[in-house]
Amino acid sequence: MDSKVTLRPAAATDGHFLATMLQEAFNWDPHRAPLTLDAVLAIPEVAHYISGWPRPGDVGVIAEILGHPVGAAWVRRFLAAEHGFGYVADDIPELSIAVSVGHRGDGVGTALMHTLEPAVAAAGYHSISLSTERSNYAQAWYASLGYRVVFNDSHSDTMLKRLIAEPMAGDSR
Repeated sequence: MDSKVTLRPAAATDGHFLATMLQEAFNWDPHRAPLTLDAVLAIPEVAHYISGWPRPGDVGVIAEILGHPVGAAWVRRFLAAEHGFGYVADDIPELSIAVSVGHRGDGVGTALMHTLEPAVAAAGYHSISLSTERSNYAQAWYASLGYRVVFNDSHSDTMLKRLIAEPMAGDSR
C-alpha cells in the first residue's frame, strides 16, 4: 500500500463521496456501459446503501492520499422488508466497498477491510455480509479475506464473514 494512504472513520460529510464509491462499485464490469451517478442513485435498491448517510448503526472507513479520498468501505444494516442484495439477517450489516480506478491493486481495499472489520465488531456486529456477481474478479479477494458463500442465485453470491466466534442471540446462521 502507498505509504501516503491514511484511513479515517467515515463522517456525515462523506455522503457524496460514498455515493461516488457506490457508483464505482456498481460499475465494476468494464464490459458493461457505466451508469452515471444520477442513474445509479435512481435505482432504489442501490441508492439505499448510502441514502441518509449516516444512519444509526452505519460504520465506514475512508482511505485518503494527501487528504484526497480514494476509497471507502462501509456497512449498513437492513431489515428483511428493505433488504439489500447481500441480506442475510436483520442483525448482519451489508458491506459496500470501492477504490478509485487509479488506486486499485495497491492494497487500499485490503487496508480498508482490515480497518473496517474491527470497527464493525466494536459496533456490536458479529458478522458482515455482501453480494457479488459471480463473474466479479473481487469474489476471490473476498474469499481470501475469509468471506464464504452462504447463498447464491443464477449470477451472484451472497458471502458472509464472522467477526467474532460466537453468534449473538438471534443469529441462526
